[in-house]
Amino acid sequence: MAVIWFLSLAALYLGICVLLLLLQGRLIFVPFADHEIVDLPHDDVWLEVEDGTRIHAWWLEAPGAENVVLFCHGNAGNISHRQESLRFWRELGYSLLIFDYPGYGHSEGSPSEAGVFASARSAWNWLQTERKLPPERILVFGRSLGGAVATRLAHELVVGGKRPKGLIIESSFPSMVAVAQGRFPWLPVRLLLRHPFDNREYLKALDLPTLVIHSREDDIVAFRYGEEIYRLLPGPKEFVQIAGPHNGGWAQDYSAYRRGLKRWLNTLK
Repeated sequence: MAVIWFLSLAALYLGICVLLLLLQGRLIFVPFADHEIVDLPHDDVWLEVEDGTRIHAWWLEAPGAENVVLFCHGNAGNISHRQESLRFWRELGYSLLIFDYPGYGHSEGSPSEAGVFASARSAWNWLQTERKLPPERILVFGRSLGGAVATRLAHELVVGGKRPKGLIIESSFPSMVAVAQGRFPWLPVRLLLRHPFDNREYLKALDLPTLVIHSREDDIVAFRYGEEIYRLLPGPKEFVQIAGPHNGGWAQDYSAYRRGLKRWLNTLK
């Protein structure tokens, strides 16, 4: 009987591992094809990544803006679900380029770690080639999964001599492996995860003014991951703590969010 129980549990464990291996893409990437009603003036932009996949983006120009935010959004929805955040940045006097990842919104293809990063690189290249913007006028911003994308892009740019104005990492994590292990400590996550988003070495080598924003009440990406990002960063850095949930904490604790963000932005001038 003990052997039967052991074999049954082993089969169940193996089955869960196989499910995680097969379905992890649906857990990490949650794209929405349909757009919300759009009431924010913008220009539609089409980008092309290295493999020919066409990526949809919005260009939002603020009158008289000197600087631009390259906005890397989170793992769910599409660019139309970020209109309040885009409006916030325009009110601060920034133009923006926000792009969808492969398989999100109107973008072609299917999402992957390599694909979302390639999209960010194409968005950066568009700002330089089409808008003729020097790197020092571009601020790289990433929220949640977008924070991992923004971090890797910023590291590549600094290494390549195209140092952006700064980096903002909001409600994000240093490694998807760490987050998954925290949730499923009994699974061999490191062996199973095909999209590890492990940025710890990039963070350690990132010599760039960086703002980390995280809520202690974050219900999806625990506060300790924001603290770990901050500890790993070697360069000029600041941490802003906000309240509220993972999705929408910035709006719920708007005063603290805006005050901390503006204080840091003023240090870049």
